[in-house]
Amino acid sequence: MFPGEEQCRLVEDGVPSEEPMGRPSCRVGAKVAAGVTGIALLVCGALLFHTPGGISSATATGFMEKYADGEIFEDHGHMYKHSCKPTSTYTLQKVLHNNFGGAGPDAGDEGIVIKALRHKPDWLCPDGDCFQLVKIELHAQSPYNFAKPYMNGMQGKFAAITLDTGASVDVQLLLRDYHTDEILSVPFIPLSVYDLDENSDGSGREYVIAHTEHTSTLRQSAKVIHTKIGTSHAYEAEEGQGMAQNPTDPIHLTLDQQARSVAFNFVKPKEVRFTLGSMKGPALRMFSFSLYNALSACNDEFLYDVTQPPSTTKAPATTEAPTTKAPTTKAPTTRAPTTTSTTTTTTTVVVVKAAPVQKPFPWWTVALGMAALVAITYLVWYMYCREKPQKREVVPPPPPPPPPAEPAPAPVPVVAPPPPVVAPPPPVKTKLTFSFGNTGNHVKTCAVTHKPIGMTFKRGVFPLTVVRISEGSELHQGDIQPDMQLLRYRWGTKRGDEEWEEQAWVDVPQTGDWEQVYKGVTNEIDKLEPLAASGY
Repeated sequence: MFPGEEQCRLVEDGVPSEEPMGRPSCRVGAKVAAGVTGIALLVCGALLFHTPGGISSATATGFMEKYADGEIFEDHGHMYKHSCKPTSTYTLQKVLHNNFGGAGPDAGDEGIVIKALRHKPDWLCPDGDCFQLVKIELHAQSPYNFAKPYMNGMQGKFAAITLDTGASVDVQLLLRDYHTDEILSVPFIPLSVYDLDENSDGSGREYVIAHTEHTSTLRQSAKVIHTKIGTSHAYEAEEGQGMAQNPTDPIHLTLDQQARSVAFNFVKPKEVRFTLGSMKGPALRMFSFSLYNALSACNDEFLYDVTQPPSTTKAPATTEAPTTKAPTTKAPTTRAPTTTSTTTTTTTVVVVKAAPVQKPFPWWTVALGMAALVAITYLVWYMYCREKPQKREVVPPPPPPPPPAEPAPAPVPVVAPPPPVVAPPPPVKTKLTFSFGNTGNHVKTCAVTHKPIGMTFKRGVFPLTVVRISEGSELHQGDIQPDMQLLRYRWGTKRGDEEWEEQAWVDVPQTGDWEQVYKGVTNEIDKLEPLAASGY
C-alpha cells in the first residue's frame, strides 16, 4: 500500500481505536504524492528514450547550426571551417513575365521573370540599407515542351517549373537589379529545392543536378541520394519513399519535408545553372524552389583534404564531396547529365554537415532529480498522512439539560393594506375629418371616428367624387351628399375629456394615377378603429 493510503486513526494507550480521525487531507496528500512520483517517472522515461534529431529547432532565419562560428571539423576525409555568415534571402512577390522555354502562356521574350525583395544580412549592409528590389530570371537552356505552361511561375510562396513525367530541362537563373536591369554580383545565391519524391508506384522519381560551384546541405536522415557526375552533383529522391505532402512555407517545414529537400549556396555566381527532371511515369511533376536556405543559415568553407598533407590553408581541387549518405553511383536514368559549355570549370564543392560528436548524457542528473522527487514525495506524506499517536481526552459527562422554558406567545400576523387601486389611463380617441366641396371650394367638413365610413367614389374621376353615401353612416349624418368632391383630410386625437388636438390638413391629389390616389385615401381610412371596437 502506498504511504498515506492507510486510514489514519486515533491511538489510545498504544492501541488503535475504531474511530477514524476524519482528516480528508490524508487522501489528498496521498494523491499529491502519487502525482509527483508519476510525473517524475514520465520525465525520466522521456529522457531515457529521447534521441536527438538531425537538425535543431527552427529560427527566424532558418535552422540553428550544430557548430560554433569558426569551428573546424572533419567530414568524410575533408576538413571544413564553419563560417556563420548568413546569406541574403529573397521573398518572391509576383510574376512579371511567364514564357519559360517559349511555351507560353505569355508571348514575347523567353523566360520567367519574378519580382522579389532581397533581404541582406547585417554583414552585407553596414549602412543599414538592407532591402533591395530584384528580378529573378529563369531561362530554359534545353528544349522544353509542356501543355500547361500556366502552371509555371509561382505557386503560393514558391517558384515553380512543371514538366511531363520522364522529361528534364536545363535551367539558367539570373539575378538582376529591378531598376537598372544589371546582373548583380553577390557572394552567395541560396536555392532550396523541395519535395523531391516519386509516385506511389515508384515511378517518376525526381532529381535536381547542380552545375554551378556550390555548397549544399541535406538533413541527416535525408530521403535524397547525392551522386557526383563529372563536375556536377545530382540529388535524387530515394527509391521506395513514395509521395509526400507538399510544403506550404519555404522555411517552416516538417521533418519529412526537410528530409525530401536540398539547400544550395551557389558561390559568387554570375549565373546559376541546374537541371530538373524525373524518371518515366504517368502525369506530371512540379518542381518547387525558393531563394532561401531552408536547412542552414550559414556557409562552410572547404579547407583541405586530410588524406593528403595540406600545403596551404586552402585546399587543392577535390574530386569527391562529403555527403550524409553512403556514396553511390546511382544517377537519374532518364537523361545522362553531361558537362557542356554551360557548366563551370571550377571544382564543385559540396558540403553536407556531419553529425556532431554526441556527448554522453549526464545520467547522474537523472539520479539526482529522482532523489529530489522521492524526498518531496516523502515530505508530503510525512506532513499530511503519517499516523500520529494521540491520547484520547476524557470528556466529562454533559450537564443535565435546563428545564423547558415557557412557550412564547404566538406572533400576531400583520396584515398588509391592499395596494391602492390605480385607475387605468383614459383611452386615446382618434378621428379623421374630411373636407368636401365643389370645383375646389370647401363647402362642408365632416369627422368620422370609426370604419367603415359608408362612402364610395366614382372610379377614374378627378377630383375624388362621392357616388354613394350609406344611410346611417357618420358621413350621412353629417349631410354629405353624392357628387361632392373630396378635397383634403386631417387627423385629430384626444385623451379622455381633453380637447381634440388637430393635425395639419393634407390635400388630396387631383391628378396622377387615380388608383394610387384612391389607395392612399383608403389606407388612411383603414387606420381608424373598427366600429365594434371603437367604444364611442
